[in-house]
Amino acid sequence: MRVLHLSPCFAILAACGFGDDGRLQSGVDAAANVDAAVDAPIDARPMAQTFEARPATAIPDNEPTGISVPFNVNTVTFATSAEVQVGVAHTFRGDVRIELLRGTTVLKVLKMESTDANDNINETYQITGAELGAPLNAIYSVRFIDTDQGVIGTVAYVRLTFKVT
Repeated sequence: MRVLHLSPCFAILAACGFGDDGRLQSGVDAAANVDAAVDAPIDARPMAQTFEARPATAIPDNEPTGISVPFNVNTVTFATSAEVQVGVAHTFRGDVRIELLRGTTVLKVLKMESTDANDNINETYQITGAELGAPLNAIYSVRFIDTDQGVIGTVAYVRLTFKVT
């Protein structure tokens, strides 16, 4: 790392708003930056890491184990939150329960079964850092359970995104 050191004479001129070429520099407080680092390190962490699956798989009808869409997460070093986006074709979305798991542990129930008779699920669910916990690198899965019989749905896509905010 290099540090820029200015002569006291130049620092005084810079503090008055003048650069080394004699022109007025508007909006620049050069005196405050006299000892500023020129080659400051840059934080290279990505702001989000996304894992995606497009299984196009049917959700078993009235089956308590449902279907799981797994993600092998092994590159996340830091996250303050996460989100799960799902796309499910189903003609009675109230039948479907959705859970986020790490290993065999349910981290969060994303959607409870209900009496909602509308079609399809295209939603984004938020997971806080406290809900996410640790370790970050693990096998995660999103489980879809159809809690009633008579209507079959299909998982079109699932995205699991770890975010730094």
